[in-house]
Amino acid sequence: MKYKFGTVLILTSGLLLSQSGLDVNAEESNEASNSQTENTSKSINFEEAQKMKPKELTNLLTDEDLELHNKVAEHGSTEMRSKKSTNEAYQDVNNYIEKNNIKPSNITQDSRMDSLPKYDFKSDEFIGVVIHETSNPSSTIDDEINYMYNNYESAFVHAYAGSNKIVQTASSDYLAWGAGAKANPYFYQIELAQASTFDEFAKSVNNQAYLTAEML
Repeated sequence: MKYKFGTVLILTSGLLLSQSGLDVNAEESNEASNSQTENTSKSINFEEAQKMKPKELTNLLTDEDLELHNKVAEHGSTEMRSKKSTNEAYQDVNNYIEKNNIKPSNITQDSRMDSLPKYDFKSDEFIGVVIHETSNPSSTIDDEINYMYNNYESAFVHAYAGSNKIVQTASSDYLAWGAGAKANPYFYQIELAQASTFDEFAKSVNNQAYLTAEML
């Protein structure tokens, strides 16, 4: 599982944002309880948050929240692997999915999800979806999920999508900290497991797109 990327896709109902353009802040408020429920600073109205620009969302967060939610975890290789030719290797994935009548997998939930810390979204509920790719060719989706639960204090996300399954790993009622302090308080986060064949890639992208649509 790899959470730090140069490129991150963020989808909202009305915004297309880059991670570099998004800043966030929230004031820490700890509540010691068995459920690990935590609260961020005073929330903002969900409808208002959807209309705000990235800088406006950024300005609402405090230094304490940036420090609290600046969780980044990396494992596996970060080396960029060269391809023969991007154009030569690429197929139209949408056409491939339609031609082969690829259907999405069922959305399941990991039984460990309630064990994760619970922090309220700054915007009451998430206002969009962040999509990451694990960039770990030697790992399966199950490996990634298990790694996340074993290292959740560094970072965790809401869900994983692979070629044959969609697994929600954290409650959508609370934020995750896999996208950095500038996105965590506002966005639902999905990790796309890396595929070894184009067919697996098409199926995983289809699953990721299905989950994204369901959450939005």
